[in-house]
Amino acid sequence: MLDRCQANVAIDPPATTAEQERLINEAYADVYHISGGGIKRIAHGTAWTETKLDATGFLSGKITDISRITTVYRSVTVGSTGAVGDTPLDPVDSGHLAWLRGQVGMGTYSVPKVYSLRRLDTTTPADVNKLVLDYWPQSPAVNTYLPIHYIPQFTILDSVTVTTPNVNDLESRDIALLAAARLAPLIGRAELVPSILADVSQRTAAALERKMKAMLSAEQDR
Repeated sequence: MLDRCQANVAIDPPATTAEQERLINEAYADVYHISGGGIKRIAHGTAWTETKLDATGFLSGKITDISRITTVYRSVTVGSTGAVGDTPLDPVDSGHLAWLRGQVGMGTYSVPKVYSLRRLDTTTPADVNKLVLDYWPQSPAVNTYLPIHYIPQFTILDSVTVTTPNVNDLESRDIALLAAARLAPLIGRAELVPSILADVSQRTAAALERKMKAMLSAEQDR
């Protein structure tokens, strides 16, 4: 980042460490969301407080770093993380799932078929962002588990706990370039921004262009 801004780091640092970290993490956040995030695979016991499915029809979440669940699996293996042989459930909206629960003559199933997710409003810091998963039917077979695959939320780099960006090698390079483009005008080198952005990867550049059009125009991308 500093090299692309032609900054004399040894004699006259152009920004404090805190300012540099802020610029880097702003760029990292852009690149992370453009990349789509990496997939985490976790077992039922890691995702939900209930040890297995029961007749209540819902599971309460244990973790708070979920950005989006991509797949919910049904498994008969307690520690499975969504392996071959496990069956994906179909996602439905909460209204449809409630309708299914109220119907008679829908057939008899020994395992859950569909699920719906909701995020509860809470003022308890430890419970913020935990999910509740509703499933139907709510009387599954004994020893049934629901492992998940999910995209985690963005976690900043802090030079101690998280020191490596969770993106691929090309996207890691883009982080430094976007941070440099943010820093250059702040230190009187705005003329370098076009040449810096010219080296950003094609995918990141295209996504940023769409973002800028959406910000500057009332007509949003469809």
